[in-house]
Amino acid sequence: MRVVLYVLVAVVALLVAAAVALWLLYGDSPWPAAPPQVVEGGQSLRVVELDPKGLTVDVGDGSWTICQHFELRVSEEGGAKSLLIRGKFFKDFTIQPDGRLVQSSSEELLYSDAYAVTLDGEFRVRKVDAAAWSRARPLKPEESETEFGAGASRRFYYDKGETLPKGGTTAGGLPLTRLGVGGAEPEGWLLSEGGRHAAGFSHTTRRRRFERPSLIPFLGGDDRILDGTMYVDLFDGATGRRLARATKGHKGSYDMYVFQKAVWFDGHCFAMPLDNWFGSWLVGVLPG
Repeated sequence: MRVVLYVLVAVVALLVAAAVALWLLYGDSPWPAAPPQVVEGGQSLRVVELDPKGLTVDVGDGSWTICQHFELRVSEEGGAKSLLIRGKFFKDFTIQPDGRLVQSSSEELLYSDAYAVTLDGEFRVRKVDAAAWSRARPLKPEESETEFGAGASRRFYYDKGETLPKGGTTAGGLPLTRLGVGGAEPEGWLLSEGGRHAAGFSHTTRRRRFERPSLIPFLGGDDRILDGTMYVDLFDGATGRRLARATKGHKGSYDMYVFQKAVWFDGHCFAMPLDNWFGSWLVGVLPG
């Protein structure tokens, strides 16, 4: 009996040791990511919270879901300039009485509540109704389509010490790679129209020692990114001087996809979601 007990204890100890070894090699940190904060230039850049759940829509039967996309508009009603933000969701299913989701033959476009963020340096947040949204001005395609489309030519990526496309510079002729981003690993840059301002995206990251094994090899390999800190730096395009900096913890590459969603509008205003459910944002107004 005692021998059996010793064997069981040894097996449990080996399993625990194996689990710890796997966690050290491939596991994520158990600690939550650091919250976003503006660490420099707080008069020009602010973290604004719309909804801790994110931008959501009612999909029926008392259920809700997170929006897939967002829209931005600018309101100048009453002489006060504000950025308007709302989410949208393409619903292509119906909810059956038993709770099952059934693919529908048509698609319905749903919108979340709309929020306004004042661009007067106070960055106050309030909800606005559909009428206020309809009166606001949509962003131009050159402003809103920065990942793909009309504004994508102002986006540059970091590639082996150079920009991709090559030769990325500000309006003042400064190479983007010379701008002092906060993270150890540059991701890319986004110029405002005319290049008078630039946003730099970077991160400092802890990586796994080995790639995480994939059960489906053709889906691509593991980039080994565990966690770390993301940086957003805003620069004067003429002098290269950093005007503002914000940081946020991340838990992997997926969290950094928000860099692709950043926009400049009206030449000197900046906006970027801080999460993939659009509940938290960076909003900035730089000197015009």
